[in-house]
Amino acid sequence: RMHRKQGTFDDMFAVIEDLHARGFTTPEHTGVTGSSNGGLLTCAVFTQRPDLIGAAVAQVPVCDMVNLGRDPVLLNIVKADYGDPAIAEDAAVMRSYSPVHRVRADTHYPALLCDAGAADTTCPAWHSRKMVAAVEAANSSDRRIRLRVREGAGHNTMTRELFIERDAEELTFFYDELS
Repeated sequence: RMHRKQGTFDDMFAVIEDLHARGFTTPEHTGVTGSSNGGLLTCAVFTQRPDLIGAAVAQVPVCDMVNLGRDPVLLNIVKADYGDPAIAEDAAVMRSYSPVHRVRADTHYPALLCDAGAADTTCPAWHSRKMVAAVEAANSSDRRIRLRVREGAGHNTMTRELFIERDAEELTFFYDELS
């Protein structure tokens, strides 16, 4: 949490590296996925260590840690876990791992699908839109970068049919990208 948040991402890198070292998988066959805070983790892995994975699916992620203040609901939720971007010390740490701010030009990125809910006030769809736009502009690989904004969906709240549709699309994305 807070100023030690990078430790979460470093732990994930260690787990993925261990899976590779033990021969369970290879980077081109490794996928990561997460939702909400796990979506942040997924996008952090994607931007900080794209060499470790072949594909990422981020459900309702928070991707722009610097501009959280534009969403009062989200800002009040994340202050306790990430910090307050209006406080200089917090802002510097948050910017250091902010996925949108970690995207680098001419980088060979793995495949990415950001899946957002159009009615999500907790992790608004603009985070996914901004992430996908930044990666599309910077990506030097031929891997797919996709955005899905689901009408009638909030923060992992949707009809049973939409849940089934989402899961089928995301599993198909992984199958297509990692097989």
